Amino acid sequence: MNQRKALHAPLAHQSLDGGAFLEYKDKMRDWPLDQQATAYRGMVFAQTQEKNVLMDAASIKGINGFLSLQRE
Repeated sequence: MNQRKALHAPLAHQSLDGGAFLEYKDKMRDWPLDQQATAYRGMVFAQTQEKNVLMDAASIKGINGFLSLQRE
């Protein structure tokens, strides 16, 4: 997903793409396809909200910082 808006960098030329976690739950197996699609759209919508994108970016930054300290 495009994270530029949430990161306040709409004109950035570097890749600011992120991913979404779309968990398939066993109970969804019996749902009609349109209901499954609605559930997945809801998951994507929730994960693309600015607050969640910023939390994910901060988490990645923290992991990268930790890994760089491990190499020293």
